[in-house]
Amino acid sequence: MASSSYIVIDHHDKVSLKSHPDNFLIDSQSGYGIDIIRKLISWSQTKPFSRTFKVVVIAQANTIGVEAQNALLKTLEEPSPHTTLILTTPQETMLLPTIISRCQRINSLEDIPQNTPWSKEIIITTDSKSYSEFPIITSQKTALHAAESLAKTDRSMMVDSLEEWGTTLSKNNTNTKSSTLKQLIETKKHIAANGNIQLNLEILFLHIAQNAKELKLT
Repeated sequence: MASSSYIVIDHHDKVSLKSHPDNFLIDSQSGYGIDIIRKLISWSQTKPFSRTFKVVVIAQANTIGVEAQNALLKTLEEPSPHTTLILTTPQETMLLPTIISRCQRINSLEDIPQNTPWSKEIIITTDSKSYSEFPIITSQKTALHAAESLAKTDRSMMVDSLEEWGTTLSKNNTNTKSSTLKQLIETKKHIAANGNIQLNLEILFLHIAQNAKELKLT
């Protein structure tokens, strides 16, 4: 069986893997440390247990540290003949360039090929976790509280939420909303680039609090 390494763009952390002796899943439950990567490398070199192929999914591979990503390079470039590796990430640029260059890119979950044995092992959840409505912000206190409450939101979900909030703002583009939209776009850009989520949300929400009456978002 031809071997391949793929990067799948997954904004909502929806990709998982069926439980099977010939499947290996790395996600938030398994952890992303160098030890699990070394275990994966060793596992991928053994023959399949009951099939002709093995499948690896590293969900939200951008979470893996630089040392662990570097440890993966040889496996991605020269995977064993029976192993397919799939790395998911909300943005390709969140991975090392050396990782990107060794993988084929799949732009969305809808583009995952359905005629391959490994695609039948993939699980895609259908729930959406983004926050489609603005939090209620009427004062500095509520702004800081909202930022703290959302600080632990998955980064990709937060970026998607900001995208939805931007769509809401752009529908009625008054001067105040225009300045807030610009601030929101900056916030999204910084968070997507691994900026501190709480700090960036505080800046955005304090701006919104100062203009709460004009914005009328609640």
